[in-house]
Amino acid sequence: MTFTKKWVILTVAFILIIVTSMVVILNTVGAKKVHRENATIVFLHGYGSSARASNKLADATQSRLSIRNRKVIRINRDGKFKINHQQISRAGNIFQLEFTDKQTSEKDETKYLAHFMKTLKMQGIKTISLSGHSMGANVGLRYNMDKTYQTTAYPKVDKLVTIAAPFNMGINYPNMKKNSNIIGLIKRHNYHCIKMIILSIFTKIATT
Repeated sequence: MTFTKKWVILTVAFILIIVTSMVVILNTVGAKKVHRENATIVFLHGYGSSARASNKLADATQSRLSIRNRKVIRINRDGKFKINHQQISRAGNIFQLEFTDKQTSEKDETKYLAHFMKTLKMQGIKTISLSGHSMGANVGLRYNMDKTYQTTAYPKVDKLVTIAAPFNMGINYPNMKKNSNIIGLIKRHNYHCIKMIILSIFTKIATT
């Protein structure tokens, strides 16, 4: 067998090995079931909206992550809400927050969110993921930026997913100039803020 034939055979064999390996890997990844049943995910709607706006997102999340416990939590204009320990599961939760007063400010929503988070922590929830749409994304970011809520009294935010976030308009955060560079601020704080197509959000939550 000549040197050229040996080189061709070795090259073909190498390519086949690479292709076979890729097929095996892709099939394995495609068949892999996501095991994040114990995750707690909180959805925040946009300005003037309601929890119904996050129904499809919550449906997709619940289906993909196999989380059984799902509740809509209505928060009134005074920041009060009803929830008991039986409605919070350590085996995983999906909470769709609804601010019933459509005029609730970004600042107040952040404060009410913090109160809800503290309640979760008191019931043993140590980490959560936040998904906010529009102003809800700003509320999620505000919550993460406020050092008051970065204590052991509150759950740790594992991921913050933002959808159509109006970061270019600023977030009205204390001591921040209007129209500040929000993206730069996010990078400096090393937050997991993501702008992405809705269909890819849940893969990111579940696998990263």
